[in-house]
Amino acid sequence: MPIKARVPRDYNGNYVQCRTFGHTWHIGNPEHESGAYYAMVLICSVCHTRRLDTVNLRNGGIVARRYEYPEDYLSGKGEGLARFVYRIEFVRRHVADADGE
Repeated sequence: MPIKARVPRDYNGNYVQCRTFGHTWHIGNPEHESGAYYAMVLICSVCHTRRLDTVNLRNGGIVARRYEYPEDYLSGKGEGLARFVYRIEFVRRHVADADGE
């Protein structure tokens, strides 16, 4: 059975913005600290995605990175769309807003 791509029109407006321009990070509270590592938490102020970086305190290197996304943010397998598709949808929505639709 073919997988139907989720069109950007179905996405929350904040998600379209982040998929178009990238996330807008602010620093959250650290999850934990232990010995030679620091768990840095960044939170997107637009879509609330969380980025968790484990930083080596000796050399500043990031030794691990993971993301926690809102439940309906991620596309299913085979549904990913190119950034330009989200950009077109973002512009379409803003033109409609400007036109009062």
